[in-house]
Amino acid sequence: MTFEELEKIYNTYRETEKNTSHDRKHIKFYKEDHVFDEEQSVKWNKEKVKEENQKLQAQFNKAISDFEDCKKKFYNSLYEYIKGEFDTYNTLTRRLFNKITSYIQENFEDDYYFENGLASATYRYGSLIKFIDDAVEILKGDGE
Repeated sequence: MTFEELEKIYNTYRETEKNTSHDRKHIKFYKEDHVFDEEQSVKWNKEKVKEENQKLQAQFNKAISDFEDCKKKFYNSLYEYIKGEFDTYNTLTRRLFNKITSYIQENFEDDYYFENGLASATYRYGSLIKFIDDAVEILKGDGE
């Protein structure tokens, strides 16, 4: 995977994230006592509220699902890119990458690793992977 391919996936991911965030803030569900049509019965209005809220919930769920799919694609691509560029001793496993990603997400602001763009983020990830690679080799007795 090239950096340009990764960057395209990253840009799609960030755009989807922005759109999903917008949807989360702007989807408003109808209150149970909302009246769509005063000419209709209370029962009809309640059913209409339920029907419309189900449509809104489906729209909301789809936005979240699309975002999660996009996020997964980006992190899978990031893994492949970093493995190819920085994994000197071939010690980066999917499990280790997921642990590193979880650590970063739990201990830093959301945009910390990406605040200066994708190139900076891949460098930071790569530096961390290289550090772990070197530490593993030293612990195994193969390093200096």
